[in-house]
Parts: sequence; C-alpha cells; structure tokens
Amino acid sequence: MGFLEHVLEKYNEALEELMGAQKYAMDACHAKTAEERTRYIEMSRDELKHADNIAHMADMVADGSNDESTNIAWKALRMHIEDWSDRIREKLDRAAKK
Repeated sequence: MGFLEHVLEKYNEALEELMGAQKYAMDACHAKTAEERTRYIEMSRDELKHADNIAHMADMVADGSNDESTNIAWKALRMHIEDWSDRIREKLDRAAKK
C-alpha cells in the first residue's frame, strides 16, 4: 500500500469516529436527564479522541512520504477533520450547559 492510500484509509477511519462523535453529541442534546446527557457527552469525546489518534497516525505516515502531493492532500483532509471536530466540540459545550 502506498503512502497516499494509507493516508486515505486513516482519513476514512477518522471520519467514522467523527460520525460516531456527532451522533453521540446529538443524543446528548436530546437527552432527557443530566446523567444521560453526561454519558453521551463522554462517549462523544471518546470518539473525538479516537479520531484525533487516527489522524495523528496519518500525520506520521504523511511525514514519512517524500511525495509532496500526498502531504498537500493530507493537510487538506486533516483540516476537514479538525474543522468537523471543532464543530462537534462546540455542540458538546452547548449540551453540557443545559
């Protein structure tokens, strides 16, 4: 597997974690009790940590590549992961204040 394929695989794995984090964040917003809301917030934050760990692995793969196009592509994909993570964190902060 080449560097680009490996980076894309890690990107897709990170997206799966972000989808889980988003689902739990939505569940937290609609939770009926404080305990339920706290549980969903924690689950979402765990998924965000998983996504960040996966992205970090892809950082190491991209850093090992001498292919400039792989590095440029990964930087764009990494920005997408970070932006989505930030939006989810904002949602979690709002849910925590309920």
